[in-house]
Amino acid sequence: MLKQRIITAIILASVIISAVIFLPTQIFAIVLAAIICMAAWEWAACAGFHDIAEKVLYVSLILLCLVVCLVLLQKQWIVLIIAGGLIWWIIAMFLVARYQMNKSINLSSRFFKAIIGGVILIPAWLSLVLIHFNKSGVSLMLFLFFLIWLADSAAYFSGRKFGSKKLASNVSPGKSWEGVYGALSMSLIFGASYAFYTDMRIIVAVYFILLVMFTASFSILGDLVESMFKRMAGIKDSSNILPGHGGVLDRVDSLTSAAPVFFAGLWAMERFS
Repeated sequence: MLKQRIITAIILASVIISAVIFLPTQIFAIVLAAIICMAAWEWAACAGFHDIAEKVLYVSLILLCLVVCLVLLQKQWIVLIIAGGLIWWIIAMFLVARYQMNKSINLSSRFFKAIIGGVILIPAWLSLVLIHFNKSGVSLMLFLFFLIWLADSAAYFSGRKFGSKKLASNVSPGKSWEGVYGALSMSLIFGASYAFYTDMRIIVAVYFILLVMFTASFSILGDLVESMFKRMAGIKDSSNILPGHGGVLDRVDSLTSAAPVFFAGLWAMERFS
């Protein structure tokens, strides 16, 4: 199982890194849209849509939204979509907390959960495309992906070695506070290394490192939110399309929350630094 998981991870990482480096932004956006559509298909099951026609309709609506965003990519107000995504993730923190405390959260409506899927997936896609479109887009995109992978690995190994205090046992029993500390420590080291390598001014470097740690924190939230919705739907993995990893949604859950935060932080840094 571990060998299968490692092989799949290496293949996925190779494909993602190649796409980030070699594809122009518009082609990258199309490839990314295909991945988002696969994640949307899996989210439809979490939302309670099991009929093929319903899933096709849902994915088609998500794809239509992505196409509209791509056409309007250079409009200034497009960032408001990402702002909407950030608002959702703030709300999501409280939902996860309520679920952990065994308090009821009224998310039984399939329509409502379908909208939440769009609010998760569309701003994430848009954030990644806009980061890639940036003049330093390739290096920033690679940084974000490696940040997520390193933080996730650090959380896993530190949690496995030292984990004793559960983070959210009712949501994701395997996660611990020690794992969170490991992820944040790794993000601090990685962010500081990047700031030093790119010769950032001290005040910019401090801001960037805080942004990186904030992004890593939200990546954990994305994982928790997907786990919460899967538990409510009685699903273990979003699918079995990726050997050893489950579904596409299981692989991008951290990225869906981290990408809007990272983009918003970069957007603010460019305007106020």
